Amino acid sequence: MTESRWLQELALYVPPPVEPWLGPASWDDLYQALGSTLPRDYVDLMTLYGAGHWGNWLRMYTPLRLDGQGLVEQWRQRQLAFEAYPGLGGVQAVWPEPGGDLPFASTSDGDRLVWQCIGDPNDWPLLMRPRHAPTGPPLGASLPEVLLLWLRGDLEVSGFAGLDEDEDPAEFATFEPWPPGSHYY
Repeated sequence: MTESRWLQELALYVPPPVEPWLGPASWDDLYQALGSTLPRDYVDLMTLYGAGHWGNWLRMYTPLRLDGQGLVEQWRQRQLAFEAYPGLGGVQAVWPEPGGDLPFASTSDGDRLVWQCIGDPNDWPLLMRPRHAPTGPPLGASLPEVLLLWLRGDLEVSGFAGLDEDEDPAEFATFEPWPPGSHYY
């Protein structure tokens, strides 16, 4: 695993689980199902933490679960929704269309964290697609950096839950892994 400085800092701030749940398939199986590899920072993050719930708000889909649940199913559901309602939520296209969205996480409020699939997967812009607000510009940071800044209360982006002034970021900085075979994503 090629861990970034941000991923190392995140692991110190929020310790990863002993046995992360990724699903029963392999990364190659996932890449074949999607028709693409995924950003390295995502693969590294998921390998360390697995699927689960960040800050009791952001749900990371199970990447290697291909049985009608997980990342592939969320992507397929997004394709169906886009086909039924083109342009819904400001989305112009869904992967595998050029520049299309590929969702990999959602919030308990119904917002989605997506990649805008342009060029090499390691260069895909990271976007928050808020359910009730216009999408802002790309987040301009790696996924581990965005997570760490958000969990510390240092990220102000439309769609991301913020901390109240009296909240301690350390109490908010949690990761709850999905158990293997969970009915969750």
